[in-house]
Amino acid sequence: MKSVYSLLLSVFLLVGCKEAEDKVVTYHNGSAIYEAAQLIGKTRDKIILIDFRKADEYLSGHIANAINITKKKVQDTTAAVDGIRLDKVSFQKLLQNKGINNESRIVIYDDVMCCDAARLWWMLRIYGFENVSLLNGGLQNFLKEGGELVTNVAKRKCGDFTFTERGLGLEAKRQLISSVLKNEDWTIIDARSIEEHMGQIFSKNCKKKGRIPGSLPLDWSYSVNYHEDQKFKSFEELTKIFEVKGVNKEDNIITYCRSGVRSAHTTFVLTELLGYPNAYNYDGSWLEWSSIDNLPVELKK
Repeated sequence: MKSVYSLLLSVFLLVGCKEAEDKVVTYHNGSAIYEAAQLIGKTRDKIILIDFRKADEYLSGHIANAINITKKKVQDTTAAVDGIRLDKVSFQKLLQNKGINNESRIVIYDDVMCCDAARLWWMLRIYGFENVSLLNGGLQNFLKEGGELVTNVAKRKCGDFTFTERGLGLEAKRQLISSVLKNEDWTIIDARSIEEHMGQIFSKNCKKKGRIPGSLPLDWSYSVNYHEDQKFKSFEELTKIFEVKGVNKEDNIITYCRSGVRSAHTTFVLTELLGYPNAYNYDGSWLEWSSIDNLPVELKK
């Protein structure tokens, strides 16, 4: 009798564990995230690591075989405001010169919880390259997990990288301006700090304080375990963050920040981790909006 009871209990526990596993929801696109454990002590065939930090930081220590690309190298220096993305042809040439090939899988990291790295992800995706991931938790988590850094710079031959696809429509500048001026039904997310959103402080180098009218404050850093392992929060946690703000999956969404970097991070979370089909990043963001006199600005009275 006792053995029968033990058997039934085991079956019950197994079923309970299986149900618990079934309730765990993974990210919409799990391949968009790369874990430190996948790099440490493993071969990296066809993986291209991009260290998206300043050159001096890269030279002082980086993950073995990583190549360095800086934010300045992927900006259009002829644009009216800082931070506008590099054009497709110039960006493609840069990637070729860095030794990247068409069959490469790109994994990007930084030391600011993927905030900067997400900007480079956005550029690759908007121009049509899909095989790109972010290193979850960035460089700090890599070190915490036991990873080591090197200072030698690996030499690579020029690659044959080309943008072959049309790319995702992850930008909606014209739609944003139209939605605000015509009061159309778009959800606008401000990924800056609450102080910037409320007009309590200036966003660096911007012409005015304030925010785009009707935008929702949702600091990009809410999406990561900021004071812990610096990795992205779980699917369930992220879902609640946006639901509380009234951001629905069927909404047409535009994100912005100061220059389109923090908002690229929010766009990554919405599209890759949560599967929102209509989320767009505003390149130029508040730097551009605040510099155009006839565009409305909202301030907390």
